Amino acid sequence: MHKQLLPSGPPGVGKTTLVRHICDSIRRTGVAIQGFYTEEVRETTGDGQRVRIGFDVVTTSGIRAPLARTADRMGKPGESGRRVPFKVGKYVVDVAAFESVVMPLLSVDKDSDAERPLLFVIDEIGKMEMFSESFVAAVRTLFDSDNARILATVPLVRSPGSLPFVERLKARKDVKLCQVSKSNRERLKVSLPAEVASMI
Repeated sequence: MHKQLLPSGPPGVGKTTLVRHICDSIRRTGVAIQGFYTEEVRETTGDGQRVRIGFDVVTTSGIRAPLARTADRMGKPGESGRRVPFKVGKYVVDVAAFESVVMPLLSVDKDSDAERPLLFVIDEIGKMEMFSESFVAAVRTLFDSDNARILATVPLVRSPGSLPFVERLKARKDVKLCQVSKSNRERLKVSLPAEVASMI
């Protein structure tokens, strides 16, 4: 029986919307959920266009912090003591802000008296997030924990060896990978909440 469910698919296919739907369903059963979602941040330009300027992480309790912004909104390397930034495409990743809100959420309380495992939601385990070595270590520990169940999105790996950590997670025997597409995402909204509930 798998303990972790990993929806995967291309950007914009609806993975975050699907995960939020699953979590809303699971919450109604009384199961404790903790973790975070990733959301686009858009800005309206002078001509009325909605332009993506970055991404935020939003915890399951509603705390928000920047994950990444376009380089023009992050300052230049070397200014005010800034180090050379972590970048993915045109986006600069704010590792410190990410870690400040996410890391406290990614540990199992060994002293907890909870009778049921926690459900951890991690949206996502991707290039930006993996700039944080602390995040990678915490995810590895969670996947090895007996008292955790995980719902985590992972990106499509387009070239072998480009995301070895993600590939190792996907290859685990206690993981079920779920491909999300525009043609099946509505069906998954119906079937996956029950599947995740059965893991707990």
